[in-house]
Amino acid sequence: MAIATIIFRLAKPIALQFMSGEDFSRRRSVWLILTSAGFLSPNFWIYALVAIPLLTWAYRRDSNAVALYLFMLHVIPPVGVIIPILGNNGLFSVDNYRLLAFVVLVPAWTRYRRDHQKNTSGEFGVMDFLLLAYGALQVALYTPPDLPYHAIIPDR
Repeated sequence: MAIATIIFRLAKPIALQFMSGEDFSRRRSVWLILTSAGFLSPNFWIYALVAIPLLTWAYRRDSNAVALYLFMLHVIPPVGVIIPILGNNGLFSVDNYRLLAFVVLVPAWTRYRRDHQKNTSGEFGVMDFLLLAYGALQVALYTPPDLPYHAIIPDR
């Protein structure tokens, strides 16, 4: 934490060229609190009880939700915890990445969609085509061919 405090102090003049002082102070404070909570709490769920309200508060006051997401991305190591469910091994795994996505990115997407829904014409733009082309490239690269000795590359 001492090293992080020194780095934040040294990086502040550079960071202020790209964001406001209030956003930097808020993101720095949230980062320090979440790092402390992540390493001091014995359980991911205790960390989540601290992180969810804090990230919600920071998201509502931040001018750029994606920048907040990227700033908080590696606050703690991405150790997954399975959500328990009766009659099954678990629903799905939750880690810091998924927690950030649910608390920061999903509300940002709904806000963006609500604000821009009345202004869109429904036509695809260049970025839409590029995103679809990237998805098609990913499918082409990671779908194994039907060969006798092919190997499926796992994502983890």
